[in-house]
Amino acid sequence: MTWLVAIGLANALWAILLAAAAVVCGRWLRRPALAHLLWIVVLAKLLTPPAISLPLGDWLGRPSGWLSDVAAAFTPPQAGVFGSSSAPVGDDIERSAALPTPPANLAARERRPALAETRTVETAPSPARLATGPAHLEILDRSARFVSAASLIRVSAAVWLLGSVAMAVWMARRAWQFHVYLKHAGRPDEPLQARLDRLALRAGLSSAPRVVVVENVVSPMLWGFGRFGFGRWQAWRGAWLIFPSPLASRLDAASCDALLLHELAHYARGDSWVRLLELVSQVFYWWHPLVWLARREIEAVEEECCDAWALERQTGTRRLYAEALLATVDFLYEPPLAPLPPAACGLGEASLLRRRLTQIMRGEAAKSASRPAKALVIAAAAVVLPLRPTFFGPATQQAQARSATPIAQELAPSQPIGEPSLSAARAASKPSEITKSETALPSRRRMPSARPPALLWAEATSPNGKHRLEARTGRRTTLVNIDSGWRLDLTAHQIACASFSPDSRIFATGHDDSTVRIWDSETGGLLASLKGSETPISSVAFAPEGTRLAAGAADGGVLVWNWADANEIAKLPRQSAPVGCLRWSPQGERLAIALSRWASEEGAAICIWSPADRQSPVVHPLVDPAGALDWLDRDTLLVAAWDGRTQQVNASTGRLLGWLKLEKNAVSAAGWSPDCPLVAPWQAERLVAEIYPLSN
Repeated sequence: MTWLVAIGLANALWAILLAAAAVVCGRWLRRPALAHLLWIVVLAKLLTPPAISLPLGDWLGRPSGWLSDVAAAFTPPQAGVFGSSSAPVGDDIERSAALPTPPANLAARERRPALAETRTVETAPSPARLATGPAHLEILDRSARFVSAASLIRVSAAVWLLGSVAMAVWMARRAWQFHVYLKHAGRPDEPLQARLDRLALRAGLSSAPRVVVVENVVSPMLWGFGRFGFGRWQAWRGAWLIFPSPLASRLDAASCDALLLHELAHYARGDSWVRLLELVSQVFYWWHPLVWLARREIEAVEEECCDAWALERQTGTRRLYAEALLATVDFLYEPPLAPLPPAACGLGEASLLRRRLTQIMRGEAAKSASRPAKALVIAAAAVVLPLRPTFFGPATQQAQARSATPIAQELAPSQPIGEPSLSAARAASKPSEITKSETALPSRRRMPSARPPALLWAEATSPNGKHRLEARTGRRTTLVNIDSGWRLDLTAHQIACASFSPDSRIFATGHDDSTVRIWDSETGGLLASLKGSETPISSVAFAPEGTRLAAGAADGGVLVWNWADANEIAKLPRQSAPVGCLRWSPQGERLAIALSRWASEEGAAICIWSPADRQSPVVHPLVDPAGALDWLDRDTLLVAAWDGRTQQVNASTGRLLGWLKLEKNAVSAAGWSPDCPLVAPWQAERLVAEIYPLSN
């Protein structure tokens, strides 16, 4: 539903720009006929589905902070990025899967560039960075503390839809009441019908509306799109001219002809169809002040054009026509005047009558638009109506992804793949001795003429198999709906780790701005932001029951939330090394936490922690820094190093049970998301069957 809101708001904004031209033409240039056409284009723009996107984001600059998250929540599936120019799309995805994946240590660097111990230069601020707020939950809409931006959009869409339904019901009720009124109070009038037919023939019209007279005080009006039971007119469909019988008896023949000509002008110009366009626009955009302004302006210029049309075709004087209008207004405003029914064309508001009478008496009646002017307006409408301005389009998001890539990765193409840079090595061993000249060294290197292709190195699939997160080099992340095939580029948010919930309805991501974000798997809309850590988030994982969410940080701390109400239920203080990976046990009672620095063996360990017990974790030292974890069963862990060497460890005692060798890219993918397991379920069962008989 959010993409419908985005399209509607874009159309509403575009229509405001067109309305400015209509106001200038009608009020300042005094060209009512041309202004009438422009106002019709304004209403048509509100209802025209966009076919061509006009990217404005590249001109206005890329969004940052909370605006970037709102942009993600608003991004419609068809308006999202279907892969960047360097990212494979469609059949290219399958081909990219067969390409050699990057070495594990490169994947680790790209996955965790913000750890304090390995940081060589200050990375560009994340486009999704939020302002520092409450400790647990930071909501995008500051006026509603516990409501996320995506939730607000859904609520707004629901209110919009309910308002449209209510407006449609109200309009239909008014039309039905007037229909019932005409059915009981209206009657045909042959003398008035003959006079109207004669006037229509004199004006060059091939047909005329049917006359229905009523005994009450109503405004003479043209009303169509109805079917009423009036004897021989039972089966006739079309426009009706409603005329009050007391007014007809009060006016002389010439004045009555003047009023009939005015209503014939509405009939000849097709103003009833404009009423229908106004009606539909008011139903869909009941909240937009522009629709109400457009209705008022259209009525004003329409009445001026009808006055000019009637004056050109009447046989009497201008004074006679003006006196007929004054007599009608005097008749209507003796009692309180009822409003016109939907899709009716009357004589206009009394507040505009003074200007109309002045123009009539001075001979300044509105001129009809010339054919070249009409052709120009129609041509401009054909170009403008299909356009849809986009502020966060593909080009802008690609620019965000490029600007958010760490400088050391962006400007060091000569660095051999798989080898840490000089600054990274020094940062790991002696962080305090990094000099300014070393951190500035990559900026003096020559930038490549073209960016290398972004390789797919991790695919996290939701438990129900309907959604997939694709991770490529450069932290380019894409959400894919496997059933429909649409793709949403999330690169601008610089996702460091991800995890789907067990019910697949949402997924969580960790970011360098120390925030965990919750997303809707169906729409890609941002639901909430969880705060509590002061350092970058390196690993996230949902508990098996789906209500708890754990996140590990670069300072070695772990936070556990009840994500539905953003309540922090457990916290592990800082440890000796950053959290590289954390995973819940199959029953969800324990967390296995890998503490490691990928470039150093210092502090490498496995922590087994029970969040519900609030006890200190059990720590098992490691020889090699762990890159990924996986549970084989409730007591056995797979602990994989970045080079693919994998230990089988007893979680309770830390006892080594065996070794095996895995692919480096499998380790990188498993470290990035728990939805990328180190081994398949059947392999886990076989390993358990082989290990425990041997260990006993």
